[in-house]
Amino acid sequence: IETKVEFTVLGDTINHAARLSDFARGGAIWATKNLLGKLPAENRQRVKFGIRRRDAEGHEVLIGASYSRIAELANLDTPRNEKLCDIAALPVTEIMEVRD
Repeated sequence: IETKVEFTVLGDTINHAARLSDFARGGAIWATKNLLGKLPAENRQRVKFGIRRRDAEGHEVLIGASYSRIAELANLDTPRNEKLCDIAALPVTEIMEVRD
């Protein structure tokens, strides 16, 4: 007889992870400032991360080793992004590369 067990995980951490996953598009990897802050310094130095912004000419520029709140990165007034409102103040960054 096969026994099947299912688990449901609840809590803010899981909710934040689910919302951040919804925010990430096109294969992007996003992490919270809290997560990167918990990495040992030697591991954190291997991670290239930052926030993409548009300069005065409209070109995309990477601001390395920076974070931004979700509210500053997504228009929370659109129906597609309404579910991000509960993490609007969460500081996040995009992971660009993890070096060996």
